[in-house]
Amino acid sequence: MKTTSRLASLWSAAKIVLPIALSVTGPLRAATASEAPTLSHLPGVKIAVAPIEDNIQKLGVFPDSIQAFVELRLRQAGIRVLTYSEWLNVQGQPYLAININAMLPSSEASVVYYFAVQLHQIVRLVRASDILDDAITWSSQGRFGITPRESLWGGTRRFLTDAMDQFNNDYLVANPGGGGSSPSR
Repeated sequence: MKTTSRLASLWSAAKIVLPIALSVTGPLRAATASEAPTLSHLPGVKIAVAPIEDNIQKLGVFPDSIQAFVELRLRQAGIRVLTYSEWLNVQGQPYLAININAMLPSSEASVVYYFAVQLHQIVRLVRASDILDDAITWSSQGRFGITPRESLWGGTRRFLTDAMDQFNNDYLVANPGGGGSSPSR
C-alpha cells in the first residue's frame, strides 16, 4: 500500500512538472544532422544557466557549479567560452542555455527532474529579412526522471557530461579546424 501511494504521489508530481519543464525548455529530442550547419563558424559560446530554486540548491545543485562544470567541458574540448562583452559582438550571439528543473514532492525522498541543454542564436527570417529573433538551433536530448534527493547533483553531473560531450562532438565536427570566425560582427 505504501509503495502504491508513493508511486501515485510521484506520478502526480511528474504530471505537473513535465508540462512546465517542456514549456520552459522545449521538446524531448536529440540533436539532428540538420543542426550541424548551425554550429559551423561559431567562434565560441556564452553560457546561460537558468535560475535554480532555493529548495533545489539545498540539495547541492548550484548555478555557479553548473556554470563552472560546463565551461570546463567546453575548454577541455577547445571551444571558446565567450565573455559577455565578446558575446555582444559575435554575429548571432550564440549561447548555451542550461536548464535544470526539479520538483520536490513534500512528503517524498525523491525528486522529479527535467534537464536540457540548448544552443540559442539570433536568426533572420528568410521571408522577412528585417525580422530577427532568438531561436534554438541545437538541442541535447532532454532527460526527465525521478531520483533520490541525495542523488540529484550526481545525476545533474552525469546529464551535463553526456549533453556537453554531445555538443562538443557536434561542434568539432562542424568546425574541424577548431572553431569559426573571430568574435566580431
